[in-house]
Amino acid sequence: MNFPRRILPAALLLAAAPVSAQPARGPNGGVLASEHGHVYELVISGTTATMFLMDGSQPMSSRGAQGRLMVQSGGQTSHVTLRAVAPNRLEGTLAAAPGAGARVVFTAQLGDGHRLQGRFVLE
Repeated sequence: MNFPRRILPAALLLAAAPVSAQPARGPNGGVLASEHGHVYELVISGTTATMFLMDGSQPMSSRGAQGRLMVQSGGQTSHVTLRAVAPNRLEGTLAAAPGAGARVVFTAQLGDGHRLQGRFVLE
């Protein structure tokens, strides 16, 4: 009768473990975050940061939008201003390419005043 009592806690721990530790990838190969039905995809290529904006699965207009990234990488924190690029992107230039494990916080305001935010951890 002791056997089931020993197995149950281990089974519960295994059931609670995440199935996959990898974040979801977007159609452009970037890391995804979502908030209130909006989906944001962060793609970093060298020192260029691009944020793709989607409302569900449809592109969301970046017209009149402005944004900002706060990047924490290698013990340093930097801020990047993002500018709107049609039709659904915000882009900015990083001082240096962030390393694996970098944490990125995205904030933006669309042309209609709607505010967006997302958080990412880079691989």
